[in-house]
Amino acid sequence: MLALEYNGAEHAEANRMRRDYTRTFDVQHRGRWRVETFGPTEVFGRPDQTAQFVKELRRERLNGRRRSA
Repeated sequence: MLALEYNGAEHAEANRMRRDYTRTFDVQHRGRWRVETFGPTEVFGRPDQTAQFVKELRRERLNGRRRSA
């Protein structure tokens, strides 16, 4: 499974960041999930590169391969 997350400015607050890291760790290590987190630069500054990266991840997952994190 593949989860994509967007972390905007509110995720830079220390308590929120700690919760985000803990949630991501739990999701990745309790199952077969891979979590990729993107910020404003990836989503708004270079959306074509980000979209291509996500397409590659999907293709790899569908083919049964895992890309190293």
